Amino acid sequence: MMEKKYELRNPNTDDMFLMFRILSKIGVKNVKDCFRAQDVLKTVKNAKSKNDAAIASVGMTVLFEIVGVVLEHVDDAKEDIYAFLARLSGLKAQEIAEMEMADFAQMVIDVVKMEGFRDFFTVVSALFR
Repeated sequence: MMEKKYELRNPNTDDMFLMFRILSKIGVKNVKDCFRAQDVLKTVKNAKSKNDAAIASVGMTVLFEIVGVVLEHVDDAKEDIYAFLARLSGLKAQEIAEMEMADFAQMVIDVVKMEGFRDFFTVVSALFR
């Protein structure tokens, strides 16, 4: 694994459209099912209020569910995923494609852990409650 040669910026509104294209190639139903995962439903049910810290954990749970779905359908959305990661990192899509597998996986994990990315999916998850 190489030393990280990228810095990620938080996703912005313009990135959202590329995320939607990726999600459509993966399958909206597959993504929607992530919001219905047992861990998500249990956390929402057990939350004492809409501001409960447990609700915040929903976003992270959903993100990991989505990562699983993405990995199952990565080939369908490969070029868009490269473009999305390139936008966030400042690298070229071809550089992303040529990364070692461990480095690529680490970059995806880094993106998923970003606060702006988690926040986006936490808000979107409200649509499926």
